[in-house]
Amino acid sequence: MKTSDPPTSGEKPRSLKPWLFQLGVFLILLSGVCFFTMLSVPFFSIGNGHKAVTGGGLFVGTQVTWWTGAACVGPAAVKKMSGWFKRSGEQ
Repeated sequence: MKTSDPPTSGEKPRSLKPWLFQLGVFLILLSGVCFFTMLSVPFFSIGNGHKAVTGGGLFVGTQVTWWTGAACVGPAAVKKMSGWFKRSGEQ
């Protein structure tokens, strides 16, 4: 059975690519880890130049993983996840 065929009686419809959605969620969570790690860079016991490079790399990594994850999960899921972090007074 192809994924584009309608399900026959008794079969549940399945997502086209559930692994892609799971990968997207993982990447979005990984971007959060990168972000909070970036906040701890000033406390590392390395030189200022290394701190700048590490922080910059983590910032780029955060952006790349978030946007790639957002592309994987789709706009509806991103809108729902973004709604979790909006303040109650914002629209």
